[in-house]
Amino acid sequence: MIPFFRKLRKQLADDNKPLKYLRYAIGEIVLVVIGILIALSINNWNEYRKERLLEYGMLDKISENILEDIRQYERRVAGDSMIIANTDSVLTIIRNPFKY
Repeated sequence: MIPFFRKLRKQLADDNKPLKYLRYAIGEIVLVVIGILIALSINNWNEYRKERLLEYGMLDKISENILEDIRQYERRVAGDSMIIANTDSVLTIIRNPFKY
């Protein structure tokens, strides 16, 4: 494809037809600009996709951390409930030593 364009450009330049060559040159510039815009669009799309994947990963980590915090909280509450029950038993014994 490139040799075809090279040959066409040389032919237009050698025929001494500046208007045709100018049209060809502008067309080639437009094609290059369109190619660059397409490449930028694809790059922006890819960057957006990467950011979404990173966000989803962070949200998964946050979710895991919250679930682990809930588990630790429940274990602590259960442990503290046992301590409170034992403390209540000890206080009851201390308040009424002769009953036991």
